[in-house]
Amino acid sequence: MSPSHPSLGVIARRLNVSLMTVSRALRGKKGVGDELRERIIKVAEEIGYRCDPTVSHVMASLRRSMRPSYRETIAFVRTHFMSADRLMIEGAKERADRLGYKLEVFHPWEQGLTGRGMSRVLGSRGIRGVLLGPNSSGAHPRYWLEWDKFAVVLLGSSLINRGLHRVQFDHYGATFLALRKLKHAGYKRLGLVINRGFHERAWHRQVSAYQAYVGLPGAERDRLMFFVDPGEGLSRFHQWIAEERPDAVICDEEGRYDWVRQSPDVNAREIGVVSLNVYAPDSPISGIRLHEDAVGREAVNVLATQLSGGELGLQALPHTLFVPGTWHDGSSIRRVRGLASASG
Repeated sequence: MSPSHPSLGVIARRLNVSLMTVSRALRGKKGVGDELRERIIKVAEEIGYRCDPTVSHVMASLRRSMRPSYRETIAFVRTHFMSADRLMIEGAKERADRLGYKLEVFHPWEQGLTGRGMSRVLGSRGIRGVLLGPNSSGAHPRYWLEWDKFAVVLLGSSLINRGLHRVQFDHYGATFLALRKLKHAGYKRLGLVINRGFHERAWHRQVSAYQAYVGLPGAERDRLMFFVDPGEGLSRFHQWIAEERPDAVICDEEGRYDWVRQSPDVNAREIGVVSLNVYAPDSPISGIRLHEDAVGREAVNVLATQLSGGELGLQALPHTLFVPGTWHDGSSIRRVRGLASASG
């Protein structure tokens, strides 16, 4: 390029130095000797070189984008070692990464940490955002942290802490959907089989939906409920089958399917079975997919909103976000004779 088109290249060729050396000298950066810097500046003035501010701005932005950016860490605190929260964690990690956060999982019981100890660990790491995983330790478990230091979201319905936002499954809606599917398939005597501990931790939502549905006009008014208590064997359940004679049952988990099929009652093979927690996408059992990963993703969304607004501590008006389940077609129910419509 001729002197009529002044550029860094012209300066570099005149002085037999690199373009980087010329650039650093004109920007006042270190690494260029004073004598050489003066010579570069003198040549730049002679040829009328002027820095293009637009190019400088673009290059500065490019350099900033190439630097490693800070990613704030949020914590997923597993509150019980038996909690089934793997998919929740996966969903939370996916959404955290998309929003520019780093998610780290903590297992406080492994270090014997109480809520106070866990608060110190999180505080020392500069962690402000916390997801508290579900807890299966009892009917009404609770977890404690130094709330004023953190933005916290509860996952699931088990923890009974007040003043915290929560993201959980829509157990009421899931039960109502299952009942509606069975009714549209032509089943009439619909039973509900549920673990009593889970019944308590879910705040009776499955039973509430069941009682509301069977009280509707045209629905079966007999409340055929069976609660599974700790240590209770199959014999009592099979006795309930023989006494109540349901033609379909809604169960809290897929394993109850085998309970029904093992019944000595001659009609047990004809009983339709629906699970309120169908785990595998190719399961032969009809029922509800609860989408644990979606609960994790939505919990991170709620937490990110709190962090961006600086909302730490207990909330005066905490809200609950219910994640709906979806219906899964399996072979454990069939269309009953005399049905007018099987649409759901």
